[in-house]
Amino acid sequence: MKCKFCGAEVKLGERCQYCGSVAEAFYYKPEEPPEVVGKNLTDQKEYTVQKGDSLWRIAQRFYGNGAACYALAHRNGIKNPDLIYPGQVLKI
Repeated sequence: MKCKFCGAEVKLGERCQYCGSVAEAFYYKPEEPPEVVGKNLTDQKEYTVQKGDSLWRIAQRFYGNGAACYALAHRNGIKNPDLIYPGQVLKI
């Protein structure tokens, strides 16, 4: 598969030797955040990002859908969903 950032060939789950990103099986970036069916994004819950977390995994944990990471990024004013930091507090 190709790296989503630089286009180099990389195996699924491995780190790209050129830009350092990890190859994921699914990458979807809509113009508008996806609708999260059955979950209410207006509930005021917070989550503190831990070392090793990704927005995809956090969305999967709380909403049951990793693609909801884009709605989560939008809700928290995150421009690049691949860049979150330990200690960062997210509105869930």
